[in-house]
Amino acid sequence: MSQPSVNSIGASKDEGNPSAADVSPDNRTAHGAKISRDFLKRMPTPRRIERFRAELLQQNEALASRLELESAEIEADEKRLRKRKHRFETESIRKKQCEEKLKSLDEGLEGIIKYKKASSIFRAKETGREENFEDDEQVEENDDGETDFPPLESEEERSPSSSVQQRCLK
Repeated sequence: MSQPSVNSIGASKDEGNPSAADVSPDNRTAHGAKISRDFLKRMPTPRRIERFRAELLQQNEALASRLELESAEIEADEKRLRKRKHRFETESIRKKQCEEKLKSLDEGLEGIIKYKKASSIFRAKETGREENFEDDEQVEENDDGETDFPPLESEEERSPSSSVQQRCLK
């Protein structure tokens, strides 16, 4: 059997730290420590670095195109929301205007009905007949399905105070 070789310090080459002369240049660092072969295999070579760089550039381009697509989608969504908001505001303004028109028409219709009722009561008092006047009695439907209102009075019949005012002015 052979004895293990001993270096200048007295330690065997198989144990401990080998001398700098016994370590290959690939396994040396600046201070002479031993580096495992696994680490050296994992160390990037220029070819590996270039391949890694190409992969990163490809990923960067893919992410950039994805970002552009998503930003375009976001802009389209924002534009759609702005149109929707504008349409909603426009429709709510139109709704308010329609409600105001309906309210004024309703008030006008109520005024017409009150006027017709008052003129019918006044006409009945002038002719000497008094009846129970209801809104239903004032409005009648003819054979065509159209509504017939009592005829409007002339200007003098409509406002009795106007004849009084004319007398006072004379």
